Amino acid sequence: MANLQTVRSLPRVHKVLLGIGIALLLYTLVGFFAVPPLLKYFLTRNLSETLRREVEIEKVRVNPFILSVSLDGFTIKDRDPQQTFLSFGELHGNLQILSLIKKGVIIKEVRLGNPYLQVARRKDGSYNFSDLIE
Repeated sequence: MANLQTVRSLPRVHKVLLGIGIALLLYTLVGFFAVPPLLKYFLTRNLSETLRREVEIEKVRVNPFILSVSLDGFTIKDRDPQQTFLSFGELHGNLQILSLIKKGVIIKEVRLGNPYLQVARRKDGSYNFSDLIE
């Protein structure tokens, strides 16, 4: 209770600065530590359900200050789980700060490292990605 009384007795400017500091701390903690595992979980689950294929992501990194996201070790398996259909070592995206102001996505940079795509024609004449088109 004594701490609460101390905060209440602070001048208004100090209260505002304290609030900004706490908000910045929460933004930092959530952006660096909570968002990456949540993003990894939802991306792998939703992409696996949508594509009806196994999707793996090794690591997700988020930097909330420069609005960047990196996916490392992204893999989409073929219908035969032993085969890889699509993979890349890294996908890095960086948004501009104006995205927050303009209420739209303004992409500053997209970088794709070590891309891999296997296209195979089956004996019946279909391709290994035919089920994705349907």
